[in-house]
Amino acid sequence: RKGQLAPDCGFDSYCLWHYPGTSRARYWQPSIIRDGKLMETTKEDYGPDIFTDYLIEFIKQNKEGPFFAYYPMVLVHSPFPRTPASPPSGEGGKLESYRAMVSYADKCVGRIVDALDALGIRENTVVIYTADNGTGRSLTYPFGGEQRQGEKAWTTDGGTHAPLIVNCPGTVPAIVSDDLVDFSDFLPTLAAITGAKLPAVSLDGRSLWPPTVDCRRRLF
Repeated sequence: RKGQLAPDCGFDSYCLWHYPGTSRARYWQPSIIRDGKLMETTKEDYGPDIFTDYLIEFIKQNKEGPFFAYYPMVLVHSPFPRTPASPPSGEGGKLESYRAMVSYADKCVGRIVDALDALGIRENTVVIYTADNGTGRSLTYPFGGEQRQGEKAWTTDGGTHAPLIVNCPGTVPAIVSDDLVDFSDFLPTLAAITGAKLPAVSLDGRSLWPPTVDCRRRLF
């Protein structure tokens, strides 16, 4: 009601969980709004597959012109139920379930990238992959010969050191940046990629895009 829903934010189509009209289920038999209508799902339906299928279809429909797609992935988040690729129920604990969910998130991203390849638009589609926080605090995991506990939502290295990959073969140079980055940097970065004008307001973020690189066709 304050202009925060998908159409208010400029999206022409959407497929979302945790949206007005849905319940809390996001994984098995998920509660999902698709373009204003509540989807009918069964116990055999897995939310991440539905979202990935939707995005691939969106890309196919818009392959001839510029498009922007935003995928707020429900993976990986507690609770940690099995995925379609997990071992049979009852095997492994919470950490194994978490690992399986990370692996499935990778599979979903791989399907999207494969679709870009198959459509012949991989080399002029910028893919940005990131996360909003570190590992959940309920998880303890091995790292470098020691056991570490997740530090999600803490302003520590373990809570804020999340992946950020910007990829477009032949366009984005292969560099590693040690800059401190947060989500406020994405709006000016997207504007730099697409050549869009920034709003006439004071912004906290700054563009991460190399000034010598020009890619104004597509953005995912």
